[in-house]
Amino acid sequence: MRRLITALAVLIVAQSLTTASVAQETAGAAIGPAGRTGPAHGQTGIVTYVDPTTMNFVCRVSGTSQRYWVTRGTRFRSGRPNATIFDLFLGQPVEVMSHDSGRLEIADVVQF
Repeated sequence: MRRLITALAVLIVAQSLTTASVAQETAGAAIGPAGRTGPAHGQTGIVTYVDPTTMNFVCRVSGTSQRYWVTRGTRFRSGRPNATIFDLFLGQPVEVMSHDSGRLEIADVVQF
């Protein structure tokens, strides 16, 4: 009985590792560059919140807070190669080129 449970657990883990998750596949595909709904625009602000789990960050821009969502197409540019959302920190000044996709503001380029 124990071997059967172990075999099923291994099968479930293996299947989950080879299948794209909903957060990576469905949401990212729906709001990628092909799904653009608004023109690109740029803003400069200070990072006030970073959530790498849900792939978004908030900047203080002209006295208001603006939340930006990160997709697979988002490019991070900094002084080091291969920058990611994990390189953002609170109080950091950034320039963000973004576009509207429905009710979400999608970051295209984040420079810091």
